[in-house]
Amino acid sequence: MLEEKTFRQIFYDVFLPLLYDLGMLWQTNSITSSHEHFLTVHIKQKILIHIERLQSIDPRPSDKTFVLFLPENETHDLGLLFINYEILNLGYHTIFLGENIPLGNLKHINKLYDDITYISYFTVKPNDNSIQKYLKKFSKHYLKNSNNKAKLIGHKTRNINPSKIPDQIKLYSKIEDLVKDL
Repeated sequence: MLEEKTFRQIFYDVFLPLLYDLGMLWQTNSITSSHEHFLTVHIKQKILIHIERLQSIDPRPSDKTFVLFLPENETHDLGLLFINYEILNLGYHTIFLGENIPLGNLKHINKLYDDITYISYFTVKPNDNSIQKYLKKFSKHYLKNSNNKAKLIGHKTRNINPSKIPDQIKLYSKIEDLVKDL
């Protein structure tokens, strides 16, 4: 299939619909989490192989740095991994921190770079009742008085009122939309 389509096309045309169907099957108890994990691990391996290929190429010079992380207690990193692949494919510098990152752990990154775009995927965390507080704290410590910005995606972002977030934070409903806005 890679002879006919790019990895990007395969991800959007094959993997994303498959993941959606898996989620529906899991929610209806038609499959167990082990079934879901089996397939997601294989998809993750494919993404990591393509990331490894891109990392062997020097990134284009850029003042931009993308920092990708999942909030504390969030472990669903497949979408974030693919976003990392897309950013690397565009030639930008990324720092992929991965899953379960406490907010305070980002302070060291802010000291190293001047123009950071934070990207995070909110699938199950932060909780609905604390998401506004989380964004307020994030903005205060990592966006305010800087060139930094944040791009957020995932199921939990549907519960965020866009009019109540700082201008430096942008919400996305689809990976494709976030990638187009890089």
